[in-house]
Amino acid sequence: QVVDTDTSIPEDTETIQLVIDPARSSRSRISVEQIVHTLNAAYDGHVLGFYHNENNIEQEYITLRMDRQYRLTPDTLNRITVYNDLGIKVPLKDLVTIRRMPTEKPERRENRQTTVYIYGDMASRSITYSAIDLLFFLNDYRLSDGKGELVSLNLFGAEYRTADNEVVHITLGGEWELTLEVFRDLGIAMAGAIFLVYFVLVAQFASFREPLIIMATIPLSLIGVLPGFMFLGYATGLYFNATSMIGVIALAGIAVNNSIILLEYLNSLKQTGLSLEEALIEAGTTRFRPILLTTVTTMLGSLTIANDPVWAGLAYAIVFGLGVSSVLTLIVFPVVFYMIKGRDWDAG
Repeated sequence: QVVDTDTSIPEDTETIQLVIDPARSSRSRISVEQIVHTLNAAYDGHVLGFYHNENNIEQEYITLRMDRQYRLTPDTLNRITVYNDLGIKVPLKDLVTIRRMPTEKPERRENRQTTVYIYGDMASRSITYSAIDLLFFLNDYRLSDGKGELVSLNLFGAEYRTADNEVVHITLGGEWELTLEVFRDLGIAMAGAIFLVYFVLVAQFASFREPLIIMATIPLSLIGVLPGFMFLGYATGLYFNATSMIGVIALAGIAVNNSIILLEYLNSLKQTGLSLEEALIEAGTTRFRPILLTTVTTMLGSLTIANDPVWAGLAYAIVFGLGVSSVLTLIVFPVVFYMIKGRDWDAG
């Protein structure tokens, strides 16, 4: 639902124009300056002096002007009088012609085209999900004549060609455009984080294949993050956002800890002469409790910021992602390890 809608087109308003009659003002011995001075004093105010009080060291101005209720009423112009050189009061309406005219609206142009902006806020849904729905709508949309065709569709809008070979552009911008830019930058940051994690693991295990086994569990966190935020979106209105993406980046470094624990223990079991199947079962059984404790403590620590409106997305991303990945790691890691290192284990 869209609320607080508005457009860049100003509302229809009237302008009151006063046209001074030089002949009548001259016969009444009143100059144009006197009329302007009277109107300025009535509507803008005329400063008579200033004073100081005990509570404010700044000077306060004494201004003479009409009360607000009279300044907002156009009929007041019919009751204003102007003093001439002889001190005689002359009604303003005898000196001017009062005209009511529609106010000219400014025309906004961008790229040499007339442009109108339509504004609105989402009542209870993230702009990201609404924009995605709008893209699906644009993909199926056809112009009112029923003969137009979709020329192109991308994340920023669509182009249609009418039967007269005219091109209609529909552009998505504002917060949606900013969201795409933020996620693009965070995606680059995540790629860099995964790249650095890999080389740290290579240096730690002196192997290029074992870090790949460890990092194979990183995508498992997304299995928890995405459904988790779908549930939160329907239950509380909290959707996947930029801080949630930061949490996903953090998971790239947190989720691998469980795999590291299993891999180090497997390497130690290899020296005991156990078969690969027995070693995998032993590692999963023995390291289940340490993995569970580290996962629970990390999740509880993240929940401390779950009520913060800014960082709630990060907290829940870590909670859902780490919780699901920790469980799946105990299943997926042994399978991946067996597929990649099975022959090396038997050879060793």
